[in-house]
Formats: sequence, C-alpha cells, structure tokens
Amino acid sequence: MPENSSVIRSTPAARLPALLFEIVEQRFALGIADVMELSRACAVQPLQQAPQMIIGAVNLRGQVVPVLDVRRRLGLPETAIEPSDCFVFVRVGARRLALRVDRLLGIETLSVIPIGDAPNLPARLAYVSGVAALADGVIFIYDLEQFLNDAESAVLDRALSRAGQDEP
Repeated sequence: MPENSSVIRSTPAARLPALLFEIVEQRFALGIADVMELSRACAVQPLQQAPQMIIGAVNLRGQVVPVLDVRRRLGLPETAIEPSDCFVFVRVGARRLALRVDRLLGIETLSVIPIGDAPNLPARLAYVSGVAALADGVIFIYDLEQFLNDAESAVLDRALSRAGQDEP
C-alpha cells in the first residue's frame, strides 16, 4: 500500500506497542502483547507431517514449539537458517509458535491503520492486519491469527501429537 494512500490519511490510527523485525529487507511488526520471548536462531529438529510452512520444532524449557518460517508463509525466497537469524516466540490463542525472522529491529509504539478487507492485496499481505507509516517507510503489522488456517492447525496438532514427548 503506498505511503501517500488516502486510506492512510483518512482512517484514524490506533496506537500499538509493537516488536519490529525484518524479513528480506522488508519491515514488519507484531503486537508486543503476543510476543513471549526472543532468541537467536538455533538448530531446528524435523517435525514429521507438519504443514509446509513449519520447518520443525525447538525445545523451549521442556515444551515442543513449532517453528514457522515466515518466508515460506509469505512465498518469499527460502534460505537456510543462519546464526544471525532470530526466533520470536509468540502466543496465538493457546498455541505457542516460534517465528523465524531475519533481524530484530526493536520495540516502538506505532500508529496503526487497519487494512480492512482490501480486495486486491498481494498474497503475502493477506496475513497483515494494518500498516504504520514512519518517516522512512511503511511497516506491515502481522495478524498472527491468520498465519495458520483451521486445516493447517489441525495438521500441526496431529504432527505434534505424533511427536509426543520426544524432545526435538
């Protein structure tokens, strides 16, 4: 969505404390209330028969946490996990996920304009609930509830059930 869009100028903005991060040199944000923990990327163990965007799982203090590759979810070019990558551990309802991101940028309170039901959004913006205009560009605000649809969530539940108590 262009920075000078009339939607951005005419719609009242909500204030959102957010974690800013980068994927393929694009900036995104998550509401800080959804963020549990941040860490450097680590080895990910395979999680058999998980949805395509789940690259495996990690052990977070005894709990198996699926790792969602945001690049895969958005249809961006895939890369191997690098030591410089980060995991953002989030809570989506009762589920915990780790999101693989390229770089953490910090925490800011953003003035967010809702995206609404814009009919012509590119596929990778389908997971975005709003935008925030900053002096140096636009930041897209992720809607974590949209990351896994019901079918993907059910497949992930079955994969985690099969994994049982085995630690990744």
